[in-house]
Amino acid sequence: MRYSLRLRVAVTFVLLLVLMLGGMGLILSEFISNQIIETTRSQLLAENRLVASEVAETWQAQGGRELLNQLANKYAAIFKARVTFIDLQGTVVGESQYDSALMEPHDNRPEVLKALAGGEGSEIRYSQTLKQNMMYVAVPIQLSGKVVGVSRLSLSMSAVQSHLTSAQNTILLVTLAGIFLAIVLAILLTDRTTRPL
Repeated sequence: MRYSLRLRVAVTFVLLLVLMLGGMGLILSEFISNQIIETTRSQLLAENRLVASEVAETWQAQGGRELLNQLANKYAAIFKARVTFIDLQGTVVGESQYDSALMEPHDNRPEVLKALAGGEGSEIRYSQTLKQNMMYVAVPIQLSGKVVGVSRLSLSMSAVQSHLTSAQNTILLVTLAGIFLAIVLAILLTDRTTRPL
């Protein structure tokens, strides 16, 4: 009888603690995943603002597409991201990974449309060109307060996913350790609580 009562109380304690810690682990994992994505987006936007301000000075210089391709490659190497420059008609005029002259117009991309309107756009979506999920951020290139083009940086979500996986694995280990300690404490508390009975 005493062991039956002890077992029922212990199982109840363990289930409650496992549910509580498991739920907290899931909430924390979701929160940290969102924070990592937002931090990556903010960093990419900050880098892209710098690129746009630097490119604005040479946007209308002699050299055209060749010069913009060189600048795209330069900033891609610095920021470890794909760099694309787009004119007001949506034509790709500079690109770090592909021949910009062969690329289709980008005037229908949501982030590009926002940048052409003078704002900043960001999207996470599947890239038909690269065949993988990408994070895109686009900012306007401005001369004398007027939008003359768009600078877009993009980053593979697989790079972001490695950070997410690392954070989630850490949370999982901490949660499992917490559950183990909770089970031990539940058994000890149950023994102490039911002993007088």
